[in-house]
Amino acid sequence: MIKFLLESYENLLTLSTIDKNAGKVQITIAPDYLADCQVILADLGKRFPMLQIFEDETKSQANY
Repeated sequence: MIKFLLESYENLLTLSTIDKNAGKVQITIAPDYLADCQVILADLGKRFPMLQIFEDETKSQANY
């Protein structure tokens, strides 16, 4: 459900599933839209449990 909500904001961000069993996703945000996306994610965080995970830059969807 969150995927569809986030992707409805066209061209702001993309969401990729890293581990569907753990509910781990990667959100990629265009630098010009970082502030807008932070507001959107903060609002969604009030409705859905979310945890921001900081990982090494070399770990992305393509590198799992």
